[in-house]
Amino acid sequence: MFAADILSQASRARVALAGRAADGEDTQARLDEIAPDPRLRARLHYLQLDLADRNAAVHAVADIASVYGGLNGVLHCAGMVCDKLLARKDEAEFRSVLAPKVAGTINLDLACADLPLDFFVLFSSGASVLGNAGQGDYAAANGFLDAFAARRNQLAEQGQRQ
Repeated sequence: MFAADILSQASRARVALAGRAADGEDTQARLDEIAPDPRLRARLHYLQLDLADRNAAVHAVADIASVYGGLNGVLHCAGMVCDKLLARKDEAEFRSVLAPKVAGTINLDLACADLPLDFFVLFSSGASVLGNAGQGDYAAANGFLDAFAARRNQLAEQGQRQ
């Protein structure tokens, strides 16, 4: 929704979407849904990226800034659910749910630390406050986003982030 709205409202904007999925027919079909008009589609780009990989995140942000002449903002929407009570969840499942939101957020922040961003938006969930059966790890990951956003805003006030 955000990508489509940005493309339709900002005539010079370019949108780079990143996701863990390989760039294949399904991905291209979804991009065509976001931007059905060929003129809009020409400004929408996809790259396969696991934000939990710090080096990959840093290189991706640097590449985007280099290719497009800068990076104006970040919308971090990554997340993963694996519904299961914590007592029945193994460590690998727990970590896989935390990774996109926790490691992904830290890695994006580090990659963008010196960029003059207009916005850095983190998408949390009501689960961070209300919880949801079988989503203790998801609630924790979103609670991390809430706290991180507050801390990043403090850093911005201190001139250490934008």
